[in-house]
Order: sequence, then C-alpha cells, then structure tokens
Amino acid sequence: MSLDHVVKQAWRAFDRVAGQTWCVNPAVPILFFGDLDAYRASPLRVLTVGLNPSRREFPADQPFQRFPRTEGISGGELSRYLDAMSAYFRTDPYSAWFSAYEPLLNGMDASYYDKHASTALHTDICSPVATDPTWSGLDEADRAALESEGGPLWHMLLEELKPQIVALSVAKRHLERINFMPLSEWTGIDVFKRKANGEPRSEPYEIRGRWYDVGGEQSLFIFGRAAIKPFGLLDNNRKSTAGASVLKAYQKGRAKRCFVQFPHPGGEHKPDRNRHKEWHHLEKKHGRKFMQFPGKWIADDDSSHCGELWAWGEWEPESHLICKLEQPCDNRDYPRFLWHPYYVPKDNYGGLHNTDPFIFGERFLYSNCHQKEGSGLTRLSEGSVIAFGSYKRSGGERWWIDTVFVVANSEPYRVSEADRMLKDRTSDVFGIVTGGPLSDNREAGCGTDRLFRLYRGATPDDPVNGMFSFFPAYPAGGREGFPRPVIDLPSEHFNPACCRAPKGVSRERSRDQIRVIWKALIAQVRKVDLVLGTYAEMPPQRAHLGATNDMNTDGHRYL
Repeated sequence: MSLDHVVKQAWRAFDRVAGQTWCVNPAVPILFFGDLDAYRASPLRVLTVGLNPSRREFPADQPFQRFPRTEGISGGELSRYLDAMSAYFRTDPYSAWFSAYEPLLNGMDASYYDKHASTALHTDICSPVATDPTWSGLDEADRAALESEGGPLWHMLLEELKPQIVALSVAKRHLERINFMPLSEWTGIDVFKRKANGEPRSEPYEIRGRWYDVGGEQSLFIFGRAAIKPFGLLDNNRKSTAGASVLKAYQKGRAKRCFVQFPHPGGEHKPDRNRHKEWHHLEKKHGRKFMQFPGKWIADDDSSHCGELWAWGEWEPESHLICKLEQPCDNRDYPRFLWHPYYVPKDNYGGLHNTDPFIFGERFLYSNCHQKEGSGLTRLSEGSVIAFGSYKRSGGERWWIDTVFVVANSEPYRVSEADRMLKDRTSDVFGIVTGGPLSDNREAGCGTDRLFRLYRGATPDDPVNGMFSFFPAYPAGGREGFPRPVIDLPSEHFNPACCRAPKGVSRERSRDQIRVIWKALIAQVRKVDLVLGTYAEMPPQRAHLGATNDMNTDGHRYL
C-alpha cells in the first residue's frame, strides 16, 4: 500500500458519484487538508476528523478558490493533487469551521498552520466527497453508498499517515466505524463540569480516549461531543486545556524505548520417566532446561559460527534427556540434566504452560508473560532491550540472565485467537507451543478477550541500532554445563534483588543509553567465557512422548 494508491481510490470514489445531484461539482475529492510534509516531519503527528467535506470548500462562484492547483486536474496527476491538498491552509481555508479544532490543537503544541511545533492534518471518516446537502441531510441510501468506499479509504489513509493522536468530535455512533484493533477501552482524559460563565453543566462534558493500533503505530484516539462544530460545547480556553490533557495522556501511555529487567524465575526441570519430560502443567511453576540444539553463535572475536550449542532456556513442551551432567563441587548453579527439546501436538492445551520468551526459529519472540492490559510491557518501542533472568539469593544477592531480547517490531493480538493468529504471524511451532496454551487456558487467567503484544527480536542480519537478541551459550561438549551468567549493572538500570515485577518499563531511555547497557550485558556474558547464541533451530514434532524417530525440517535426528 502507498499514498498514491489511496489517492487513486479517492478519485474512483469521486468519479462514481460525480453525476449525482447531491455531489458538489465541479470539485475534487479531498483526501486530507493540510501540509503533508510538515505533518510527517512533526514531533507529534496529529489528525482531526470530520464526516465529509463541506460544500463551502467549492464555492459556486469560484469552485477552486481554496484548491487553485486542482482546476482542470485529472486523477492521474498525483503529485499535483498532493501539493494542492498540502497548500490548503496557506491558501484560503474555510476558517469558520476549522477554527473550532484549532484551540484543542494548540493545547498539544500543534496547529493546522506553521505557528506551533507540530503541523496537524484534517481527514474525514465517511467520505472524501463534498455534498450538498450536508451529511445529515443526505438520504440513508446515499450515505451508505458513500460510506462503503469512504470508510475503508479513511482506514487506508490513516495506515499510511500513522498518526499518534486522532481527535474526533462527531456523532458518537460514528465511533463504531473505527475498525482498527483497539488496545484499550475508552477511558476519561478530562472532564468539564461548568460552563465558561461558571454555571454548572446539566451534563459534564468529558474528553475520552482509546488506544488503537494503526499500521503498527500505537495511536491515541480522543473523542468529545460535537455541537454544530467540533467540541462546540467548550470555549476556546477549555479546548486548549483539553488539548494539554490529551497531550499528557499520550505522553504517559505511548510506546517507549526502555531497558527492562525482567525477573523470570524457574528452577531446573527434572525427568519424569523413561528419560523424558512431559509437557509442563500449570499447577507447577515455570522451569528452565539446559538444552542442546543446532544453532548459531558469535564468538568473542565477533566471528560467526554454527553447530551444536548448549544453552539455558524456557521450553515447556516435551524433552528427551540426553544425559546427566556433573556439578563441580556439588555447585547447584550448574545444570544436572541435558535435554533435547521436542513437542507432541494435542487436541487441547488446557492445563499446560506456554513458552515465553521463545528463542527458537529465525527471530526470538516474546508474547504474553506479565503483559497486564495497559501495562508498559504492551508499549515497548523498537530498540527496547529486555533482559530475562532470575534472582538468586544463596551466596549473596545475584541476578542470573538467560535471554537478552532486542525489540525489532511488534503487533497486537487477541488471546481468544492466539493459536491461529500466532501461527499466521510467526510459525506453526510457535502457534502450537505458545498460542495453543494461551487460547485453551484463557478462562483460567488470561481472560477471554485480552489483548497482548507480540514482539519480534532483532537479529545480527537485521539489527536495531547495531543491537541484536542473544542467549548465553557454549559449543556443545564435555561433562559439565555452565551456570547462567551473573549480571551486575549500575543501580539506575538494575536491581540485583529484582524478583517479581519487571523493572524499567516506565522509564524512557535514549538510543545511546540502551546500546551502552546492551554492550555491558555482552561484556559480562563473555567475561565467563560464553558465546552469544543468536539462533536455535526449531524443535521437531514427535508423534508421542518418548518417540525418537521424528526428524526436523533439516533432517537432524534427535535420539
């Protein structure tokens, strides 16, 4: 999808109704109002929303006085069309209407004009076609015909514009036309109980907000009742106050670049029977396994290698015990068991743990653990770093690390559709071992329609700010494994006694700060002679617990 495609669709929508008596003509479709380049370059991307353009945009005596560059234009002249839309507020805008939105924008340090830090655009949710009569005066059938094209067109436009704040003051029923995935419920942002003259209102005027995912951007949509004009029940001073409240709500709730110390406790798994471990059940706590698998790693000299690896990690499905390992001087920090991971598909995954984070396959994945609705863990931006580890009290306060996750991108999903959605967006294996338990256990704690966020990790081939995800590892071989490396960082980033809630999810950090922390983690992993595991081959499927003759996609046989 591109903006050029959306413009072409807008012209098609206009051409289909140009002969109708209620379609203002001569005219052009108005996809948006305002300076597109200035909007894209703004520190805050703000859109306002109406229903459809007014007939006053094309006055009868001079139809193109507000859009002079469009006179005689054809639908194929895309650059000329976009220039005309961008020049609107520098030409002859219909100020009597747009002035209703301007004080609200000013409260966010935004404007349709060039006098504030950010430049806003205006869009219309129902149609880009100007009509006479106005929207409410059209026949229901005509409105439906315009909405059938205009609604999807508006959604496509917003996916291209990726707004951070979207302000609507329309009839409340139009909120039902928003088809982006919601990330929250509608909640109050500000309320005005008195009129401008100080008299109490019969009904308080409330500004409400809801977060949506718009083309991968977490956008705050805000709504206030209209009265002839947008936010018409508020005077300009209160509109400005409301704008400041919206900005504050956005800054508090937006995605942030963070370093997260993520306590992810779990003891070492033990064999069940016949040298195997069945899929771990919910009545028992999460655990860790010391595993062997084909993988890739980066050595101390930054050279890349591939082969069999040993590493700690979470894998809650079945595993085959390769051997028992020695623990030097009975040091229980060392692993006792070495496992080959595999999985057996089930008809139902109720009562079974999911695996999160997931280090197998082309990218690391993190999808649900500790992601309470509206929490900072659902709003981590690209370049955030999550250090998954465990608090160890014996021998002094220590913090072990087993996975370092660098966020490359993310998207929301619903737990009610986790198995299908995660399969479609990642892999069949992840959809089974993580999505299956999430879907089938949603009544037991996840909630029936909870929203989670799927994060994908950066890789050495596709890094973010030079960073990639990794797990401490060692080339396979020997009679002893290795303890998870102990990590220590400055107290402003790190708490060695962190054992419950993740730390750092509300504090935004610069790209340079995050990279310094990431490099420190690497240095401490390498200090204990471990390598950086960057890829773990996907565990194979087996027919049943204990089966040994199944192969993975590369033909590697697990015995």
